[in-house]
Amino acid sequence: MTREHPHSRLQLVYNGSSEGDQPPFLSGAGQFSPHTVYCSEGVSLVYFTGEVGKFQQMEIQIGAGCYQLWVVLKGGIALHYSESDQPFELLEGRCVLVLAGEEFSAGSLPGSSVDAMLISLSPELLEKVARGIDGFQGWEKLASHQQGYQIYLETKLGEVMLQIVRNLAFNEYEGCFKRHLVEMKVLEFLLLMLMQHREQEVDVSGEPSLMDEKALQQMHRAREILLSQLANPPSLRKLALEVGTNESHLKRHFKEAFQQTVYGFVMDKRMEKALALLKDKDLKIADISEQLGYKHATHFSAAFKKYFGGHPKDYR
Repeated sequence: MTREHPHSRLQLVYNGSSEGDQPPFLSGAGQFSPHTVYCSEGVSLVYFTGEVGKFQQMEIQIGAGCYQLWVVLKGGIALHYSESDQPFELLEGRCVLVLAGEEFSAGSLPGSSVDAMLISLSPELLEKVARGIDGFQGWEKLASHQQGYQIYLETKLGEVMLQIVRNLAFNEYEGCFKRHLVEMKVLEFLLLMLMQHREQEVDVSGEPSLMDEKALQQMHRAREILLSQLANPPSLRKLALEVGTNESHLKRHFKEAFQQTVYGFVMDKRMEKALALLKDKDLKIADISEQLGYKHATHFSAAFKKYFGGHPKDYR
C-alpha cells in the first residue's frame, strides 16, 4: 500500500491493514510509528518515531525531481540510496536537504530510538525560496555531489527550527488555510537553514570561535547538571559557578555549543519527559506535573499546550 500526492509525490510503502492516517511502516525487524502524515501540492511530510533496541526501516518513493528534507530530533537514521555504496547517516539535532533517486530506504542506527521527520518538496517550492533572497545564486551552487545523491544543505537544528518542526508534527491545522500554513512553515525552515549555512561559512573563513576546549567541556558539564535537575534547575548564576565560568559566558557559550538557550534546553527536556510520562496511563496529570517541577498542574498544562499546541490528556 502507498500514500501519495500527485505533485509532491511522497509515497510511504507499507503492508497490512491500517486505519485513518496512521499505518505501520513495513520493517524487517521492527516498525517505525507515524504520528503525522500530510500530503498536499508542493509539500508532503511524515513525522515518525521508533523504539530503542530494535532495528527499524521503511521504504520510500518520491517523484522525480523532488527534494528530501530530513530532520532528526532524537536518535539517528541511515539513508540508503540505491546508487550509493554507503548509507548517509544523520544524527540527532541535524537536518539535511537532499536530492536523490525516486526509491530509497531509511533505517534506525544501532541502539537508537528515533524521532524524525521527512518532508518531500517540489522544485517549484524551492524556487519560491530562491526568488525571495537578494543575491542568492541558486540551489545548484550549494550542491555537494555524492555517489547516488546530492546534498544541498546540512545544518544543526536551531531553537526556532525545532519549534517549527514541533508545530508541523503536533499542531493539527484545519480549514481552507491549512495548505498555506504548512507551506509557510516549511519555507521558513528552509530560510533558517540557509541563514545557518551562511553563518557557518563566516565561522570557517572569519574569526575563530571564542569557545575553546575548556569552555566546551564546561558547557557539557552544565548540560549534565541541567539534565540531572530538570525538576528544579539551578539559576544561571549558580550553574555558572558550578562549572567554573560566569553568567555571561555561560549564556553565550551554551547557545554556541547547543544552538539553544539554557531556558530553551530545560523546556525541551521537560516536555520530552512529559511525553514519556504521559504514556503511563496510571500516572495522573498532577503527578507528572510534580515530577517535572511544576507547583500546580494548571501551570504544567498551560506550558504543555503552549509548547505542543494541545492539552496533555490529548497525548495519552
